Amino acid sequence: MSKILSCKGGMLPVNRCNAVDKQKISELSSELLVDSDHNHKENKFMIRTKRIEAGDWRTVESFWNANGKAFFKLPVGASIKVRYGVGFLGFDSQKQTLNGSDYKQLSVGTGSVARARMQIKVSQTTDVTYDVYGGGVAVTTPEISF
Repeated sequence: MSKILSCKGGMLPVNRCNAVDKQKISELSSELLVDSDHNHKENKFMIRTKRIEAGDWRTVESFWNANGKAFFKLPVGASIKVRYGVGFLGFDSQKQTLNGSDYKQLSVGTGSVARARMQIKVSQTTDVTYDVYGGGVAVTTPEISF
């Protein structure tokens, strides 16, 4: 299934858009990451930066009946995890602490049928950059360093 975008030349497949339009592609939401058939040909990763408020756990990515993977590195001391389910029926998985030198990976699998969220907890409000992949891609490290 080919992804179609509105480029300067009209509605074009992703691989026919110019460089400016391709930059915009990388800034769009995760709908471009995975089409309904979970194909990952034109845009299989997305580096995102989000402003995270200090305090409790904050959701950076949500999954419902989908697979995904994300890599985090900074800020040092931040905690990341995957939260499956809803409310008191939910449970945490893959809790890790970021050290600033190694990439830490979170993966969401079939447990997202119930609901899954990748979450982060920081001690002070900051911007967090991470690399997210949709679907069941076999990636062990980010394709682009950040």
